[in-house]
Amino acid sequence: MTSNSVLPSTLDGLKRLAKGIERADSTLTHLQALERAAVRCGYNNFTEARRRMGRGPAVVPAAPLLDVYLTAYWREQRVPENRTSGRETMQLEDEFGVLIVCAMAKRTA
Repeated sequence: MTSNSVLPSTLDGLKRLAKGIERADSTLTHLQALERAAVRCGYNNFTEARRRMGRGPAVVPAAPLLDVYLTAYWREQRVPENRTSGRETMQLEDEFGVLIVCAMAKRTA
């Protein structure tokens, strides 16, 4: 897709636009498509676009959060005629959920 409505603001976006131009016109080389995409984005050529856009800020992936579920089984034994039991599960959404569970396990051990 080579729409003029939204122009890329990153170098990767400009390269995607060039691939679209290259697919639309199979007679173009990839370098020619890069030049046309740069001109379409308002630069004189691809070299100027690459210099001015750069790679952008390096994106450091965030540490993956682990889903931690804590399950406890319970049984009501105080009232003999109304004995009930069940299970409670709690999801710890905090990124330190694993540390919380480990700390709790150390206390009970």
